[in-house]
Amino acid sequence: MGWKNIRTHYDIKHYVRVEDKGICIGSPYIHDIIIVSPTGRILKGLDKEFSVYDLGRYVRDIVADPQTFARLFAEPDQFERSLPVYTYEDGEILTKYCEEYGFPNVTHDGAMMYDNLFFKDLGDALKSAKIEAESAVRLCTQSFEEATRQLERASVRLTTQQAHLDRLIQTYPELADECFSSDR
Repeated sequence: MGWKNIRTHYDIKHYVRVEDKGICIGSPYIHDIIIVSPTGRILKGLDKEFSVYDLGRYVRDIVADPQTFARLFAEPDQFERSLPVYTYEDGEILTKYCEEYGFPNVTHDGAMMYDNLFFKDLGDALKSAKIEAESAVRLCTQSFEEATRQLERASVRLTTQQAHLDRLIQTYPELADECFSSDR
C-alpha cells in the first residue's frame, strides 16, 4: 500500500491516511478534504476557490495522471523503521507498525495514530481497550433499558387505546363494521 509513495511523489504537506472509503488528504480538523480511490479517481474534491492552494495542486496533479497515482498506491512503501504500535478494534488488540510514534504519524498500513487509540505499550492498549469496551457496554445497556421502558409505555398506551375502542364498540355496536380494531 503506497500512501507514503503518494505523499512523497505529490509533495503533499497535508495529512495522508488510508480508510475504507479511499486515500484521504486533509487536516487535523477535516481529515478527508480530498478522497481518492486506489485507481486515482477523485471521490471528493474541492471548490474552485481552493484551486490555487496546495490542495488544488494535489487534485490537478492526480486528475492529470490517475495511472501514476494508482501505480504509486499499488507499490509497497519503503520505511526506515518498523516500530510496533498497538491499537484495538472490535474486541481485538492489533499490532501495527510505524516509523515514528504519536499523532499525526501514520502506521505502515495508513492509519492515523491518534494518541488515545495507538500505544507504544501493549499493556496501555489493553487497558484502554477494556475501558472503552466497558463504556460501550454501559452505554448499550442504558440504551436498551430506555428502549425497554419506551416499549412498556407504548404497550400500556396501546392496551389503553384498544380498551377505549372496545368500550366504544360495545356501547355503540353499529360502529363495529366501520372501525378497525388491532385484532383485524
